[in-house]
Amino acid sequence: MVADLVENQTKASPSVAFTFSHMMAQLDLTIKNGEGISAEDLNGLTVTLTNQKSSGEWNVLGVEGTTFENFGETKDIKLAVSPEGTSASGLVLPSDNYDNMVFRFKTSNNEPFTWALSNSKNTTKFESGSRYKYTIKISRTGIDVTATIRPWKDVTATEDDAEAIAQ
Repeated sequence: MVADLVENQTKASPSVAFTFSHMMAQLDLTIKNGEGISAEDLNGLTVTLTNQKSSGEWNVLGVEGTTFENFGETKDIKLAVSPEGTSASGLVLPSDNYDNMVFRFKTSNNEPFTWALSNSKNTTKFESGSRYKYTIKISRTGIDVTATIRPWKDVTATEDDAEAIAQ
C-alpha cells in the first residue's frame, strides 16, 4: 500500500487525512471438485501461478498514477491454499498482459491440471488495487473458470481506531 501525497499542511493546520491505495493485485480462488475429482483429491492441493514478476520499484514521491518499474526476473509463485484445497489466495505485481501466465494445480495424487490466464474472457492483465475472484472447477474433462473483478473495499479508520491501536 502507498499513501497519496499530502500537501498544504502546516503547523497551523496539522491534521492530515491519509488516503491509501493498494499497489498490488489480489487473487482469490474458490476451488471446486468436478467430474472424476473427489473432495479428498483437493486435500493438500497446491496452486502455482507462472511467469510472475518477482520484484518492482515505485517512486513514493511521484505523481498520482505512478506505477511499478524496474521489475526483477519472472518466477513461478505458490499461492496460499486452504488445507481442504477449496480456496487459494495471493498478491501479485501488476502486469501488462497475461502472456505465459498459467495456474497450475496439483492434487493430493500429484495429478497436474492447468489453466492459462490468456483464456480469460473479461480481463487481459493484473491491475494495481484490483481483486480478481476466480471460481475454478477441476475435473477430468478440463477446468471450468469464472472470474469477477472487484475493487478492494474502502475502510475508513476513525480517530477512535487510532487510539485503540496506540494503547
